[in-house]
Amino acid sequence: MKIKQIKIEKLFGLEKNDFDIECFPNENITILYAFNGTGKTTLLRLIDAVCTNNAVALKVLLFSKIELIFDNGKTVAVEKEKSYGKDYKYLIDGKEADKVEINEIKKEFTVTPVFANKDYNRGVSTPIQNNLKNGKQEANPKGSMFNCDVGAINPIRRIEQLISEKLQNPDERVKVEEFANIINENFPMTFKHLEIQDNKLLAVPDTEYPNDPVLELNMLSSGEIKLILMFYDLLFEAKTDSIVLLDEPESSFHLDWQRNCLSTVMKICEDKDLQVIVATHSPAIVEEYFCLQVPMISARYKK
Repeated sequence: MKIKQIKIEKLFGLEKNDFDIECFPNENITILYAFNGTGKTTLLRLIDAVCTNNAVALKVLLFSKIELIFDNGKTVAVEKEKSYGKDYKYLIDGKEADKVEINEIKKEFTVTPVFANKDYNRGVSTPIQNNLKNGKQEANPKGSMFNCDVGAINPIRRIEQLISEKLQNPDERVKVEEFANIINENFPMTFKHLEIQDNKLLAVPDTEYPNDPVLELNMLSSGEIKLILMFYDLLFEAKTDSIVLLDEPESSFHLDWQRNCLSTVMKICEDKDLQVIVATHSPAIVEEYFCLQVPMISARYKK
């Protein structure tokens, strides 16, 4: 199932700050385009919270009601008595849902949040990020952005570990090679490229100077690291026929990378039948896919 329409009332607790957003479920990508502070990121957080029944997020975020309408006609909504209150209820196809029905929602929808504009080293979770409890790594398969732990391990280190494990499996090795090719072909790095050596994915110099060092992934620039994390999530974490929430992918990217970003994401979407909802305010991101852009305009400003 793919999201066809998103309705939200009193975002940020503001009167008449309502949105009615028509998605493009048949095109794999919907682009939310708006000014800073409009609520793009918050909307993605709410979609994730509704689909995963994330109680912390639903209590903390300010809104009166959010409703997701799917392409098969099913509706899932969360409603609060007060936008700033902690009490909420689920409505499925217009009827209040019990705990069993709410748990079924979590099984029915697979959501991968990819918040590429955040500082991954400061406790902002991605699907591959783990929580540390009692000194042991405990996997967080849902990757909800509200399940982050201040002591979470550095995700790029975790990526290096996961890739090394995948390279020891012949089938998974092919996927890592595909991953490296996608990065090398669409997002050329300065004086280097990704290459597999000794069951590791490394940044190898492409110059003629023999003394140039080979770099581990954690030694790359912040933009390069975010690029690797984002596309790792899309290729390895996002399940086939699932929903991906991609927040401001342009962050830390050069203009050329921004222009290549969405076309590369589109190819992955088509191969895995993903629905990606992108939040951005970059003209370079939307210029080639203007027809898939949905301006995020509050009812407050509509006449």
